[in-house]
Amino acid sequence: MHLPVFSHRLSYGFRVISHDDESEVWRTMVILWSAAVLVGLVAVLGIGSALVHSETYHRFLESRVHAPPGEMGEQASQLAAQVRTYLRSDGIGLIDELSFTNRERLHFAEVRSLIREAGQVLYVAAHAAVLLVVGVLVRSLFYGRFALAIVGDFLMRSSFILILGVAAASVALFVDFDQSYYELHQMLFVSTNWLLPADSLTLRLFPSQYFIQFAIGWGAGVLTFACILAAIGRLLRLTAHERGPAAR
Repeated sequence: MHLPVFSHRLSYGFRVISHDDESEVWRTMVILWSAAVLVGLVAVLGIGSALVHSETYHRFLESRVHAPPGEMGEQASQLAAQVRTYLRSDGIGLIDELSFTNRERLHFAEVRSLIREAGQVLYVAAHAAVLLVVGVLVRSLFYGRFALAIVGDFLMRSSFILILGVAAASVALFVDFDQSYYELHQMLFVSTNWLLPADSLTLRLFPSQYFIQFAIGWGAGVLTFACILAAIGRLLRLTAHERGPAAR
């Protein structure tokens, strides 16, 4: 059996090529890409969930977004905290019926249900990602000294997917936020309860700038994680490349 060799493929690292079984290469690539996609999904949902459940982060966002004018300032802050507590709670929760309309309360219930569903997707994706990552590690063992390159390639693919996702989201966010906001809500919600009057309390508590700042923090977190994966992956592949000549 011939030992695997590495060939440079554009600027995207090294690809493991087996001279004995091309189908084995494709199986490896399928596992690598599948694991990378799932790791990317888990990273995006995990970081988003952490930010959603971080009251400190929301307080920080509040400090960067103008509160409703006049005497509504302190009351608005308390109401916003009440809404966030409700959205994160698993119980029935309470929303001020005197301050919010029935349409707004229905929308809050839909958002809380969406957050719960995202948590369930994260749970399933995390377990599937663990299984595939184990598959990557096991498959890498078949490549002997080049195992580090397989793992490094997997990390680089995960990083690439995350960076691509952040880039696409950034374009949607900064090119036409209002249109992206509208289409995203149409995709996520069956009802139209999210179509609130411009002067509604919900939109005064959580204006578009609030969501823009949240998205920027989310993207920064994902991008930081992607850079860490890329750095580790690059290091592993360089280490494997240095060992390659000795192994052949």
